[in-house]
Amino acid sequence: MNGINTITQIGAKTGLNNKKPSFKSNSEYNAATNTASKGLSKEKKIGIGALSALAIAGGITYAILRKPKYQKDIIKETKKYFFDNINELHLSENLKLPEFNTREEALKYAKETFKINEIEDNIPFEAIKDILNAITDISNKNKGNFYCTHKIKLLHGDTASASIEGRAWEKNFGSLSIYKHLYDIKQLDKYLSDELKPMLYDNSNNPIFLFKDGIEEPINMVWNEVPAHYNLELSRLVNKYYTSADKMTLKEKQNLVLSLYNVRNQTSIASETPMTMFKYLQKETPELLGEFNINIEEIEKKPNEEQVRILKQLMSNLVKNGRGKFKIYGIKRMEDSIYHEFGHLQDAIKNKDIVKKPTDYSRRYATKEKIDELKTKYDWFEEPEFIKNINEQTIAAEVSHYSTESVGEFIAETYEKLIKGENVSDEVMTLYKKYNGPLIN
Repeated sequence: MNGINTITQIGAKTGLNNKKPSFKSNSEYNAATNTASKGLSKEKKIGIGALSALAIAGGITYAILRKPKYQKDIIKETKKYFFDNINELHLSENLKLPEFNTREEALKYAKETFKINEIEDNIPFEAIKDILNAITDISNKNKGNFYCTHKIKLLHGDTASASIEGRAWEKNFGSLSIYKHLYDIKQLDKYLSDELKPMLYDNSNNPIFLFKDGIEEPINMVWNEVPAHYNLELSRLVNKYYTSADKMTLKEKQNLVLSLYNVRNQTSIASETPMTMFKYLQKETPELLGEFNINIEEIEKKPNEEQVRILKQLMSNLVKNGRGKFKIYGIKRMEDSIYHEFGHLQDAIKNKDIVKKPTDYSRRYATKEKIDELKTKYDWFEEPEFIKNINEQTIAAEVSHYSTESVGEFIAETYEKLIKGENVSDEVMTLYKKYNGPLIN
């Protein structure tokens, strides 16, 4: 996902009140500033007006100041940054990726063209080709001018796709990690078998697929029933899985799993941020809210639990009227995750001053769950304006649900869309520029 450039001062106030968080050991400090891996973030829309949002993807996490007795260590640690690890490339405006017959050919190209000096031995050949393909797309979209990773690692995980080290004080700053399970066909088969119910068809004999954990509640009928015919490419993959899974290639199964991650991640928006959905509906389909007597101003005054209940009722009514259907735009691929992670990297370089300040870094990249944790633990931590501002949250939701998690995720998600050449609204771009996101050349 992309980084965002901003005129607005992000975390300009530290709110320290002369108090700093206490860490009992170096290990506790390191744990507090550790990097989190991400899952894919992706996009879908409800047919009721195109409710855009979704998730996944990849990750960066949060840095925090130490107790006064550690102040000398902080100065020493944060005086050393590793921006020099990152290669600023100036390549051809229209780079052609050659065919690779061997892993050695791909490694040589990565080193000579993209200056990637370290690729772990256990990274599959197919993964290396995916990464080089994605970086080529990023290069061409930026007319050859961009910042590139210097190291590629392989990690273990079960619901993540890629991540990048975004903490500039870490020696591995800028290193890209991809996840092994996405290149293991047995693990992909297990995920699909565990997640999906047997093939079903709707009343019009259109194929649908459903998650195994059920559709008991009306809200889940909307989020978890996905009419596959809304996307022909996805429909073909779904049908192939149910009719001849043994004939699917690793790439086909990988794309299906990544697309399902998107669907799965989307389910959280209803319970986490119901007002984001209501506001988006108000903006895109106000007649729909009027039809069902939905008063946004009144709902906004109610507690989250009541907002969720009303939203569920609305979705139930939509289902009964045959209008509660998903629309998914495009299969999600490994390359999409890499676009997202490179968005984080471009953001980190463009906004060096923010990255260098641990408290400001945490305000830019901490996701909502981590923000709640920080607010509870440290009285100096102030909730970012981006999270509190319902208008900015609604605009971010146009990109994806995951975009609402933090400024950093909004930037990376938007950057991904820009690299893919997808339409981005003027409002999204205004917000993107406000937070100083990296622009495409």
